Amino acid sequence: LVVHLRVGDVVEWTPYEAGQFLQSQRSYMSPPGPKGEVRDWGTYVRPASFFEVAVRHYKGRVRMVVLVAGGFGGLGRKSRDYVCYVGRIFRRGGYQVGILPPDDDFAYMARAWHLLVGGGGFAGLVKSLVDNSGKGQSYSPVPCGEQWCHGGK
Repeated sequence: LVVHLRVGDVVEWTPYEAGQFLQSQRSYMSPPGPKGEVRDWGTYVRPASFFEVAVRHYKGRVRMVVLVAGGFGGLGRKSRDYVCYVGRIFRRGGYQVGILPPDDDFAYMARAWHLLVGGGGFAGLVKSLVDNSGKGQSYSPVPCGEQWCHGGK
């Protein structure tokens, strides 16, 4: 199972710590513009419940999880903490866990048999390649209020 984690600027440039991203879904807000305006740029970083659904969904189907983590601005302390926390969720579920940087491993992700789709345009591009490859299948839990639920493909 290849798991894309969108971190970097969307984690580092926020007031939230890694553990707060895991508690609930949080929007990434733009830096203030010239007139002080701030825009909601969407949700990129997934909470723990998103990964817990995936742990149950893939139980008995895969043994190895590869976390592919990166984002604009590199991996600062909060991003590294978030990646470690997500790794722990999968380890507690009985999976072996490895980590790869995404920009070097775009082709690796695009050839995945199983892809857990994270947030952002990069993840959407990889999802499209996997789903259209004829070999792989992407999966993404769906929002159910404040939690995440099994969403099928």
